[in-house]
This record gives sequence, structure tokens and C-alpha cells, in this order.
Amino acid sequence: MLYAVVFTTGLFITIAVIGIICSLPGLPIVVAGSSTAMVKRLLVSSSWQQGGRVFRRLAGTLIAPLGVYFAVQPFLPA
Repeated sequence: MLYAVVFTTGLFITIAVIGIICSLPGLPIVVAGSSTAMVKRLLVSSSWQQGGRVFRRLAGTLIAPLGVYFAVQPFLPA
């Protein structure tokens, strides 16, 4: 119950902030353009490409056991 209250409050605050930002004239366009340029620069960087490879391997290492757990969980005794 407490989790639902905290989650709902956090979700409401997040949506409210996004709504306020979107209502400001021109700001979402500036933010989108700036973040797009930053991502393009990061993709060109060789160190970020190496880090991306490591991140993908780490994510795969963490996600694969979770997938196995959720696939096997219905068959485990309670």
C-alpha cells in the first residue's frame, strides 16, 4: 500500500514537471535539439563505443538470469 502511495505521488510529480516544461514556448525544441547534438557527439566518440559494448554485455549478463528466473518461477513450489 505504501509503495502505491509513493509511486503514485512520484508519477504525478514527474507528469506535472513534464507538463510544465512542455507548456513553455520554445523550450522543448531547444532541449530536444541540444540532447540530439550531444548524443551524436557521444556516438562518434570511440571511448563511448567501447563503454557501450561493455554496458551491453553487463546488461545481458544481468537480464538473462532474470529471464530464466521468470520463466521457471511458475513451476517452482511455493
